[in-house]
Amino acid sequence: MKVHLINNGKWILGIISEKLLKISNDGIAIARGNRPDYNADINYYFNWQRFTPETKKSKFDIVWFSHLCGYHEVNILNRADMIVAKSQHGKLTLKNLGIPIHKVRIFDGIGASVKYFKKINLGFAGRLLYSNRKGESELLKLASQLDMRIFKFYLFGKDESLKKFSNELSKVCDCELIPEDSNRFFNIIDYYLQTSYVEGGSMDIINAIGSGTPIVSRDIGFFYDFKTSEDFVYEDFEELLIYFKTIEEAKLMKLTKSKINTWDNFRDWHIKLFKDIYES
Repeated sequence: MKVHLINNGKWILGIISEKLLKISNDGIAIARGNRPDYNADINYYFNWQRFTPETKKSKFDIVWFSHLCGYHEVNILNRADMIVAKSQHGKLTLKNLGIPIHKVRIFDGIGASVKYFKKINLGFAGRLLYSNRKGESELLKLASQLDMRIFKFYLFGKDESLKKFSNELSKVCDCELIPEDSNRFFNIIDYYLQTSYVEGGSMDIINAIGSGTPIVSRDIGFFYDFKTSEDFVYEDFEELLIYFKTIEEAKLMKLTKSKINTWDNFRDWHIKLFKDIYES
């Protein structure tokens, strides 16, 4: 079977077609060029706009559909034998355009270039003075119940009580102490967590507000006056836990869904597609 990709190698479509050129299958020979190959069994257009109303039909024409551009859509897309859409949203767009839905396919995954997973960083600062006023036992309990594949805790301060607590916290979670660099601390955290039961301030809340960091706290101290809709106010530990568990579950769901996005899956799906077309 001979498959010909119509693409000039530019932009993201060039990268996508390049990945298909790496298909190594004894039954499929793939080439690429700026014009269709009428001796090929399948001509695959990247993207659909290259399959103009004037383009001569070949044995089987596939077009890659990304989005509408405002002209000739129906004429071009209706002429194609098959349309490969990027998502369910793309399929719905084509359906609403009146394109026969039986011609539309959605591929299984596409490659991601980013390999690094960024955890959600939670920050806590201050001296731990007496009577658990800063809520350190609540913080420790929270850390022990969150998924450390998703979260990391950062503590800020050089007080000996905080250093000791950092060692304790590290036993149950991914934790790092930043002793002095407040700019680094507030640049690296995604949420500032104030677990205090009683506060006149705290002063670190002012830094969190100034850095634009979302805050999670009881409705006390400076937070009472400065909180906004991007912050989260809680009354007890259960509310605090539910808040971060909801974030955790959403992140895990996204990660699970994204596992399909590999170039191998993308190529395997196309191999099956090409063979199904050729054998039908």
